[in-house]
Amino acid sequence: MRILHLISFVSGAAGEAVTELAVGQRRAGHRVTVVTSKTPAGGVMNQAPLVQRLTDGDVAVHTVDTLASRQMGPNADVVQFIHERLGTAAAFDVLHTHGTVPSVIAIAAARKVTARVPILQTSHEWTVSRPTSGRQAYDLEVMNLVDRAVVPTWSVAEHFASCGVVRRQLAVVPYGVRPEPPPSSGDPLAAEMRAWREAGGLVLCYVSATTTAHDQRLLLHALPFVDPRLHILCVFFGGSPARATAAWPTEGPVTVRVAPQEAAVRQYSHDADFLVLPSGDGEQPLAVLEAFCDQVPIVASRVPELAEFIDDGQTGWLFDPTEARALAETLTLARATAPHALRALCQRARVRYQSEFTIDRMVSGYMREYARLA
Repeated sequence: MRILHLISFVSGAAGEAVTELAVGQRRAGHRVTVVTSKTPAGGVMNQAPLVQRLTDGDVAVHTVDTLASRQMGPNADVVQFIHERLGTAAAFDVLHTHGTVPSVIAIAAARKVTARVPILQTSHEWTVSRPTSGRQAYDLEVMNLVDRAVVPTWSVAEHFASCGVVRRQLAVVPYGVRPEPPPSSGDPLAAEMRAWREAGGLVLCYVSATTTAHDQRLLLHALPFVDPRLHILCVFFGGSPARATAAWPTEGPVTVRVAPQEAAVRQYSHDADFLVLPSGDGEQPLAVLEAFCDQVPIVASRVPELAEFIDDGQTGWLFDPTEARALAETLTLARATAPHALRALCQRARVRYQSEFTIDRMVSGYMREYARLA
C-alpha cells in the first residue's frame, strides 16, 4: 500500500506515534512517505532523533512550508508540493493526516485529482475535560469532512461524539510503544536521581501539561500533606520551567529539579520510583504505555483519558485531581506498598502492554482502517 502521512511537526507524542507507525508500516513492506513543516513555528520544530529514525527506517521524509499554519496561502503551497513533487494525491492509496491543518491540506490535494483518495485523520492531543473553544469547534467540523477520524482512546472518542463528530466517522486505534533499553549512566540528572534513591529517598517523574499551571499548583498545594519522612526529589517534565520553580519553597519536604526541555520522560523514568501524571493533557496517555512497558509504577489523576488505562491498585494508583490532599495520600500509599506487591503490579501492567499496546498492534489497527476505507 502507498501511504502518505501529513503532520505539522514530527515532535512530541504525536511525532513519536507517527514515527513508530511509519517505520512499522515500511517494515511490513508498504511504501511510506512523510511530509512535515520545514520552518519551526511557535517554538515547535521537528525533533532530529525522530526524523533520523524515519530515515533509518527507509521512510521518505519531505519538508515544506508549512503544515502548521491555518492560512490559505501556506496550505496551498503544500498542496502544490504534493501535486508537483509527489505525483499528486492519486499517487497514494490513503492520505493519513495528523491534525486539522494537515487534513485541510489533504482535502484540497484530493480535490485536485479525479480518483478517489481516502483521508484518515488521527487526533493525537485532546483532553476530555477541556471546554470546546471556537477553534476546537472548527477542528471538530474538519473531522466530519474526512473519511475516518481516529483517536487513541475510547474516552476521547466518546467526547468527540458528544461534541458533534458523526459516530460512524470515529474509530479507536491505541498507541503502540516499543521496548527501549535504559538510558546511559552519563546524564547528571539521572545520576542524581539514582543517588537519591540509593540514599533512601523517593524520586518522582512529574509529567506536567504544557498548557496550564494547574499541574504545578496541584503538587505545591499538596506539600502541607506530604509526609516529610518521604524525602522526595521531584523532577518536572513539560510545562514552563519558570512556573515549575518560581513559587516553590526553598525549604520543605520536596526538592525540585526541572528536566531539560527536549528531554523525553522515558530517558529518566527508569531511575524514578514513580511516574506521576496529574492530568490527561498532552503526552500523558503515551507516557502511561511507556511506563507499562518499562514496569515503572504510575500515580495518575482520575480523569477519563488516564483511568481508561489504569486499574486503580492493580496496574497503578489513581487520585482525585481536585484534591491536593488526595495526591499526597496516594503517594504515601504507593510508597508503603510492599516490594513483592509492587513487582506484581508492574508485571500486570507489562502484561497489558504486551497484549494491547505494541507497535505491531498499532500498525495492524491502522491497516485495518485503511482497508475499510478502500
